[in-house]
Amino acid sequence: MTELTYQDVIGILRLIDSGPFSDVELEFEGTRLKVTRSRDDVPATVRPASLPRPASPSPAPPPAANAVAPATAPATPRRAPADVPDGAKVASPMAGTFYAAPAPGAPPFAEEGRAVRKGDQLGIVEVMKLFTPIQAPCDGVVAAILVRNEEVVEIEQTLMVIGPA
Repeated sequence: MTELTYQDVIGILRLIDSGPFSDVELEFEGTRLKVTRSRDDVPATVRPASLPRPASPSPAPPPAANAVAPATAPATPRRAPADVPDGAKVASPMAGTFYAAPAPGAPPFAEEGRAVRKGDQLGIVEVMKLFTPIQAPCDGVVAAILVRNEEVVEIEQTLMVIGPA
């Protein structure tokens, strides 16, 4: 039995975002996926219509993979595009929900002004219980955080900017 993979979901989202479609419903070996995009050029959102239930409880994933931050994590104000500093842009690999911390009550992965090294985790983007770590593309200092904790983000949306150290 073949399962719907992360790459399959990304391909579906790209197809929806680039095409004239506003609603697509797919059923693939027991998994039903409904993707809806509003008509005013808002990117697609994913909502599982129905998912098969596992036969037995699955073991808990490692803490970083199953992490979500509380709504009380520090909020970062949105910046106007003119206020975004120059530097290496850290983009979301998928549409989903951004989480700033590894677990409820934990400090955020990144804060403006904090030095980071290439590969350091800066956050998490989650879609359909798939948690993807967001990593620093280079050494430097977090110059700007452009999204808030638990904010819905778009594919390739800039989440942060890393400036020179």
